[in-house]
Amino acid sequence: MLDDLGLGPAISWLGRDFSKNTALDVEVQIEGELIGLSEPLRTCSYRVAQEALTNCVRHAGATTARVLLHESPAEVVLTVQDNGSGFAADSSGGIGLLGMRERVEELNGEFAVVSVPGAGTLVRAILPKAKMEKA
Repeated sequence: MLDDLGLGPAISWLGRDFSKNTALDVEVQIEGELIGLSEPLRTCSYRVAQEALTNCVRHAGATTARVLLHESPAEVVLTVQDNGSGFAADSSGGIGLLGMRERVEELNGEFAVVSVPGAGTLVRAILPKAKMEKA
């Protein structure tokens, strides 16, 4: 799907699929053209969004989530924010969060999770485009 449709449409489809098949209402916002991104960057962004939305349903009990995919000249920023149960900041999280962090850091990106019990969770991945764009 990423190869055929591109990252923006794939993320939009993912949001619609979660909205249709779960109790989670997902809003997706795409900013930028997202053209010419490397395969590793596209795959990482999609997988992080997929895992974050899965966590919203599986662990957070969220009813709404917002996915923002923003491209600037230097980077792609993906955020997923939910209205779920959240968790303590001192918690290391589970294997899903670890997997997302490893994917992002493998591409020299930055990964952050901001969560407060009872106040939802925000997952953010900042992925540099330098040396990753197709020539």
